[in-house]
Amino acid sequence: MVLILTRWREDDLAGWLINQANDNPDTYRIKLLRIPAISESAAEREAARKMGLPAEDGDPIDRPAGVALCDEIKTLEEHLTRKQLSPNDFYSLDQGLPRPVTGYLVSRKDFKIVPYLPDQGFIKWAWCIDFAYTEKEQAPKTRHDPDFTAVSKIGAWYPDANNKHDVRIIIAHVKKEQLKISDAKNMIKDHILGIGGQPCPIVAFSQNIDKIGIESLAVDPDLFAYQVKLFKSPYPKSDKVVMATPWLSRASLGFVYLLMGKWNTNFLDEVEMFPRGSHDDQVDMVSVGFYWHGLAKIKKQVQTRKKPKGWFS
Repeated sequence: MVLILTRWREDDLAGWLINQANDNPDTYRIKLLRIPAISESAAEREAARKMGLPAEDGDPIDRPAGVALCDEIKTLEEHLTRKQLSPNDFYSLDQGLPRPVTGYLVSRKDFKIVPYLPDQGFIKWAWCIDFAYTEKEQAPKTRHDPDFTAVSKIGAWYPDANNKHDVRIIIAHVKKEQLKISDAKNMIKDHILGIGGQPCPIVAFSQNIDKIGIESLAVDPDLFAYQVKLFKSPYPKSDKVVMATPWLSRASLGFVYLLMGKWNTNFLDEVEMFPRGSHDDQVDMVSVGFYWHGLAKIKKQVQTRKKPKGWFS
């Protein structure tokens, strides 16, 4: 069977078939031929794959990057004009890679990037970790692209020290690598000690590989000044969207800050594509910090009037 169609959205017929083939490769066997209106560079294809989009190796008709498919019908300039005016239409209709331009659950524009930490109020810090199983060469995933071990210093910032209900999230010093567990432990230790500062808790969810990784950090003499802790996730780790939704909702309100760094772009790319991207390790990492700081329990204080005497109960 041959299916020829224009891509309109992620869950169109082609998108459904691609997802089925990814989830059930033994049942759904497809050969995808995508001819984009503008030929893509290797970097553009790799970026698309990291977003979980079906980008093949090389151009199907061997064009160099940046060449229009049929310049006599629609010029390169016309395609680029559509890209600028209507990115959704460009990536869907022209390139055959429909994607959410502003993110699935949150937009990168919702996050505030700050050049330095605030000196107002106080910040409670923790080093938050999401461990992964395998190094790149041992990856069980296709294209040898396994999960990352991700670590970040995450703070609960209280701008007003007297108001515990006004709290923001600060994400700083993110590092991630595809490593086996012993190397991941060393990477985390070196990163924490390299950043320095006042020791604060090192935490992870008490599940699977995280338990092995945290226990190896707890017995490292170089980290004896740090409180190394496992704690129970409120949800199964498979419920990643449920775990992440509370802090992503805060981000959409402008309450999540990123300390400026080279890691910002990669972090925002991953968060925008969540939960359909190829990786979600940094999202899980922030979820660790959100629940460690107890932010899911914070409720707005409601003042109620006392009933006047004589009211019926």
